[in-house]
Amino acid sequence: MKKGNILVVEDQKYVRALLVDALSFFGYSPLEAKTPYEALQMLRKNRVDLSIVDYCLPGMDGLELIEEIRKINSKIPIFITSGFSDIVSKRVEKSAKSLGGIIHFLEKPIDLDNLKNCLDKVISYAV
Repeated sequence: MKKGNILVVEDQKYVRALLVDALSFFGYSPLEAKTPYEALQMLRKNRVDLSIVDYCLPGMDGLELIEEIRKINSKIPIFITSGFSDIVSKRVEKSAKSLGGIIHFLEKPIDLDNLKNCLDKVISYAV
């Protein structure tokens, strides 16, 4: 039995494929979007239990996307990822309270063991 639906929003093909493969291996049902606009369409059409959002996306950054996600589902847990950990983590910390529900910041390259542990903790509460 699958543990939950996780939306991966990542414009880099290989990073997105790695996350999708890892989520499937961990027992989750991944959905994937390469743009913020695809992600918003998927959120409107599918039950999503958690979203993993890259900070640097075409058209809008990850924090802007999270604002839009909150309009669709105010309670969905969100992980945000970035390779620019120092700059982004400080901006995420400042914005997290107003955006609500950002559970974890994942630094790229993503440690898959850490990802699994974080997912298992959060999904057990969200599903």
